[in-house]
Amino acid sequence: MGPNFKNPVRRSATQLEVEGSFDTHGEVIGNVMIGFLIIPEDNTEALTEPITGIVTLTNDQLTTRTPDADDPDVKITSGEFVKADVSNAFNLQVGAKVRVIGLSVAVKAGEPAIGGSGPPDAPAFQTYTWCVDRRVVGP
Repeated sequence: MGPNFKNPVRRSATQLEVEGSFDTHGEVIGNVMIGFLIIPEDNTEALTEPITGIVTLTNDQLTTRTPDADDPDVKITSGEFVKADVSNAFNLQVGAKVRVIGLSVAVKAGEPAIGGSGPPDAPAFQTYTWCVDRRVVGP
């Protein structure tokens, strides 16, 4: 559970494709923003000038489901994202090891009032940060 990245795809000497998934407990209001950094292994220049990108998942790209029919109050919201125009600033080759660091920002719908009486909680921002080791792959 939680957002994740797949292996970046080398589209050319100047372009990488970054894709992955987003999921969270509860319902999301509006869009989800996912910012990311790609830092090649053993590249000190990338520590101050990493490859960066931002992906926006629009609300119509998200699905909300109830995985447990016995507990309809538990909901999971999910979506897939692709970003094809990220600069391959370091001309990363297939097989290069990279660290991908992500930050997702979503507005979560408020939870129903306890006991079902009264208004629901107010919506709130949710942020989530994660990082994974990946390898650049070919198309």
